[in-house]
Amino acid sequence: MDNVNILNNLQILQIKKNHENEVRKLIFEGLSERFGFIDDSLNPDLNNIVEFYIEKGDIFIVGRYNEKIICTGAIIKENDHTGRIVRMYVKK
Repeated sequence: MDNVNILNNLQILQIKKNHENEVRKLIFEGLSERFGFIDDSLNPDLNNIVEFYIEKGDIFIVGRYNEKIICTGAIIKENDHTGRIVRMYVKK
């Protein structure tokens, strides 16, 4: 697979409710790989991603390739001049 093919078929979208299960799975895979375990109590934002990010005015995007979520990222507004990048994950 070449880079041109990927770019031509990659969609960057704001998360929607119907993406949440697939996004949670991708993020938990990354957390498990990095830390060796998953503690749900440390990730309350993943219980309702749209409500936690979008409804509060923050940004949460997903990358979709061949109808599958392959990456995520969010920006949380810290103040009028600063945002914090969080939840950056890419499927292996």
